[in-house]
Amino acid sequence: MRHLGPSALRAYATLREQILQHVYQPGERLPSRSDLALSLGVGTKTVAQVCAVLEDEGLVRTEWGHGTFVSRRMP
Repeated sequence: MRHLGPSALRAYATLREQILQHVYQPGERLPSRSDLALSLGVGTKTVAQVCAVLEDEGLVRTEWGHGTFVSRRMP
């Protein structure tokens, strides 16, 4: 896993849990990075790091210009 600082680890754990608990449904587009940053209490760069880790894990996929989506199939 990429190195994440303490606030990024908390944001990662929160967003990952929300995805696994289907707060965000498979195929659903996640809120914008700025909206996620506000809700998670971190900066947009941190959200980008968190999304990169979640993408490495296969939980989300990013479509440049369209957003980040929850994977339809969970690993």
